[in-house]
Amino acid sequence: VIVVLGADKDEIVRRVNMPEAEIVYNAGFEKGMFSSLKKGLSSLSPGKAFMINPVDCPAVKKSTYEALIRQWERSPERVHIPSFKGRRGHPAIYPARLVSEILDSPDDLSGGLNFFIEKEKEAILHFDTADKGVIMDIDTLADYQCLADAFKGGKND
Repeated sequence: VIVVLGADKDEIVRRVNMPEAEIVYNAGFEKGMFSSLKKGLSSLSPGKAFMINPVDCPAVKKSTYEALIRQWERSPERVHIPSFKGRRGHPAIYPARLVSEILDSPDDLSGGLNFFIEKEKEAILHFDTADKGVIMDIDTLADYQCLADAFKGGKND
């Protein structure tokens, strides 16, 4: 697991226990998420496919990850994107063949990763799931509270 950090990296490392993760620092985080993606991919072993899981999407069930990976194992050259009721979500798995193309693109590429998703639209395999977590994200304190309330007394498998 590669974790790309930017702002507040020292505070995050101090507060979050990530012994299994390779921590990569993106000094150019102000350029946006695409620059962080490129920084993470530059640490990836050659020939590896990659999964992107934004930090603000914490509600995906373990079973969804497992099913998505099984789908990817059957078609590793395709882009795999989970969908909930027709709406694309996260995490997504991308083929190894895209790594060098992404790394060679400018940090300020218009559309960022969506440029490649559009370019690869014929290669996309949607993974329909009943897991609403694939489309839930936390951008505000209110989002966090809503998600916390949803998980009270329960456990996300």
